Amino acid sequence: MRSRTLAALLALFGGIFGLHFFYLGRIGLGIMSTVFTFTGAMMPVAAIIGVVNFFKLLGMSDEEFNKRYNREYWRDEKRRRYESENYDTDENQRRAYREARQRMNPTPVREKQREEYKRPTTSQKEPLKQSGLTKYKDFDYDGAIEDFGKALSIDNKDVAIHWNLGCLYSLTEQKELSFYHLQKAVELGFKDYDKIKTHEALAHLRVQPEFDDFARSGFRMTENMEHSNILQEIKRMSEKREQGLISEKEFAEMSKRLQY
Repeated sequence: MRSRTLAALLALFGGIFGLHFFYLGRIGLGIMSTVFTFTGAMMPVAAIIGVVNFFKLLGMSDEEFNKRYNREYWRDEKRRRYESENYDTDENQRRAYREARQRMNPTPVREKQREEYKRPTTSQKEPLKQSGLTKYKDFDYDGAIEDFGKALSIDNKDVAIHWNLGCLYSLTEQKELSFYHLQKAVELGFKDYDKIKTHEALAHLRVQPEFDDFARSGFRMTENMEHSNILQEIKRMSEKREQGLISEKEFAEMSKRLQY
């Protein structure tokens, strides 16, 4: 596991050679800093970048550091906290799944909630997309998913929204949702298949056993994947979200329960 203190010290004393970048797994930036140093004239730039990153790392919380640079550890901690709050994880998973199915059926309470929920207007789509992109770049993946989901409820045929959601769900290790949105992007006209095979955000998805069949079928889900109970539930919830029958917050909560 990477240490924030060590990374900060490397930035201060070795930032001119990009040592902190190499340590944090940002190989490209590390190589760039090294090149700057050996070109002579750009050496002060590399040194300044190192000092700036030193103070940035010092001011960063441990949770934010782990979220960016120790992603697997951060996810494990998040899952452990989730499990510690539930006395019987297996039973809670089954209960959550049953509750998610029951909530799909209209009841007087649900009717009232639908009346209270107001779908965003078309003019709000682009601001939501921009907000989603900003949060994506700032590593606020949950916030980005929420904003892109709201934009999707306005226009469910936007290729860029489906693509970004596919990447975000891969980054948060929710493979079923990632497969679903990547397929939607391809169906709507996304043709850069090499990007699916190489994009860093989809690294988690590419190591899944289903990915090879997914790629061979033209980046569409196979029959076995389509019959997955979780995926079927996700598709039904997605359709209701896009119709404005459930809010993005409700969709996110039900999806997380199904995933866990």
